[in-house]
Amino acid sequence: MSKHGFLVAQWRPLHVGNADYTGPAANSADPDGDGTTNLDEFIAGTFPRNPSDAFRVTASARSGNGFRVTVPGKFDRSYQLVRSVDPGSSADWDPVASAGSTTAEAPRELTDPAPPAGRAFYRVIASMP
Repeated sequence: MSKHGFLVAQWRPLHVGNADYTGPAANSADPDGDGTTNLDEFIAGTFPRNPSDAFRVTASARSGNGFRVTVPGKFDRSYQLVRSVDPGSSADWDPVASAGSTTAEAPRELTDPAPPAGRAFYRVIASMP
């Protein structure tokens, strides 16, 4: 079993309520109806039975010559801001900023220092060490 597989096996009974990988405890289940699967909640560090604790961009704005997004930072999670001018192509998402692992829960800001003159689309990817 991988490190993350072991961790999710420990996490599941505490956060989903049982150790089964079926029904509301399945990786693809969304017991709180917030649009985020259990496995994604595990990776993001959010609580799968609390719909208000979801990984979302909480603010975004132009900042000087850049473009800034804010996400709720979670303990021991890292974040990467990626940008595309064509969101339909998965190969065209370019990393533009990152925020390393944090030891406290606090908002994290990621800024694209050189957004394109035209439109752009952004995603924030949460990851575990």
